[in-house]
Amino acid sequence: MKTESTLVALFALTFAACSSSDGAAPADPEVTAFSYENEDVSLDADLVVPSGEVGRIGPGVTLTATADVTIRVEGTLVIAATKDSPARLMGTGTVDSWQGIVVESGGKIDLDHVEMRDAKYGIHALAGSAFTVDHADIAGGFKAAILESDGTFDHTRFAGATPTNISFAAEVSIDDPNGTMTILGASPTVTNSEFVGASPFTDMVRIGGEAKPTFDHVLLRDAHCGFHNFGAANNSPIVKNSIFQNLSYGVMAFSTKPVFENNVFRGNQNDVGFCIGATADNAPVLSGNYYESGTPAIDALCVQIGTAETSAATAPIEGAGPAGL
Repeated sequence: MKTESTLVALFALTFAACSSSDGAAPADPEVTAFSYENEDVSLDADLVVPSGEVGRIGPGVTLTATADVTIRVEGTLVIAATKDSPARLMGTGTVDSWQGIVVESGGKIDLDHVEMRDAKYGIHALAGSAFTVDHADIAGGFKAAILESDGTFDHTRFAGATPTNISFAAEVSIDDPNGTMTILGASPTVTNSEFVGASPFTDMVRIGGEAKPTFDHVLLRDAHCGFHNFGAANNSPIVKNSIFQNLSYGVMAFSTKPVFENNVFRGNQNDVGFCIGATADNAPVLSGNYYESGTPAIDALCVQIGTAETSAATAPIEGAGPAGL
């Protein structure tokens, strides 16, 4: 097992790192920060991709981070693994035992076939960063993702940890304890992905600020809210071809206008609830969705202004939910 430190990550460059176990050549020439393949790596200090540099993690890598370690991306991090030999980014087996990946402004990540466990913030994309993630499985931390910039997730499973406390605040912040994915003022795209609840108090996606993310062919299940929206007239996510299953609320919207098209709502206590600041022009939009009860179940304790389903589907929508996950 190799032990790396910040010093090594920053200065042991030029293909240093490691060739594959069968003696193959190091990674592509542009990789200048570090390169790992088919090996176990222990991190006891932050791993940094400096601005202008490229770091690579290949197939068969298990990277285990000790307390409070962060993978900090100021340049570009590429994780290029495979289904049969994914890259694994692990903590010490306890919740929040490391910090996760932080993508700084100007930084970029391109991840394919990666498993992340026990990271407090999973992937945290700061404003001005970029991300492309495909075939990922992120679970076991305080949050699976915090997105303050645009980018894409495809074929990804998100599952947080059971929260140690509960907040009843409607506002959305990085450290509110309920959310699995938190989006703040950004408009990422999430496709063919699954959100799995860790407890009845866990929200799957919490969206704050001016944001218009797109969710297409996703499954949200076994949690409190599928979507919790708060705070801005231009907070208007689009959710389509998706499944809301076994939730206390499919969506709870506060002064926002999420759009839901061609989705399946089943087994939910409430399909829609929205409480504060709803108006006829600023409330959830429902179009062409299927409801197990025939009509949307809307929380009777919430103000019900402006939300009606005028074209509900009469049968479950074929093809809704993730494909190829």
